[in-house]
Amino acid sequence: MHPELFLEHRDVRRYYVSLFGQFFMIFFAFNSLVFDDVSPIRIKVMTLNLAFFSLLALYTVKKLVEMIEDLRHPFLYRDQEMSGIGWKVHNNG
Repeated sequence: MHPELFLEHRDVRRYYVSLFGQFFMIFFAFNSLVFDDVSPIRIKVMTLNLAFFSLLALYTVKKLVEMIEDLRHPFLYRDQEMSGIGWKVHNNG
């Protein structure tokens, strides 16, 4: 396995852990809004919390899908030095 692919595998695991935490926060905010008797200010805060973590989870899923698709092509990897711009063909020789 190439070092670049190992790095991406580690990033994939990190995104899975992050996604789990975001879904936990979404559940916490939804549970607080539905089942607790809360003040109007707390309703606003929990609604913002729910919206923020929902958007963050959508972004994380998008990045995770991109990384998994990159890993399916073992001879292509994103150019890390160019901040992910373009593709390079990996040469074993």
